[in-house]
Amino acid sequence: PSLLYGIYEQDAPDTLLLDVPRLYSLGRLGRLYRWYSFWINIVDALWQSVAIYFVTHMTYIDTDTDMWTFGFLLCAELLMVNSFHLAIEVKQWTIPFFLSLTLSFLAYFVFALTYNLFVGP
Repeated sequence: PSLLYGIYEQDAPDTLLLDVPRLYSLGRLGRLYRWYSFWINIVDALWQSVAIYFVTHMTYIDTDTDMWTFGFLLCAELLMVNSFHLAIEVKQWTIPFFLSLTLSFLAYFVFALTYNLFVGP
């Protein structure tokens, strides 16, 4: 495998795509991504955001959790759910992809902890 491969997707190697240009025809003619695909993605994103919010809200409804903790939990859940969604969709698990997921989690928590050391309540 070449280091030039895409992290998220690669349906065919670049040499094959250059040798057989008709493989681009589905995307070029608009047969791959339809107008309703956009709305399906919007509904999916809305469902995920509503589920994330209400799971967190119902978990901490009668507690003394402050706005900052609640926001941190929402963002952490959002990062986890979106990363899990991405992990389900990806076809090739490469080292750069795995590292990007892992480093995303680490960077978020390191930033949040560092930020709260200086700006916390």
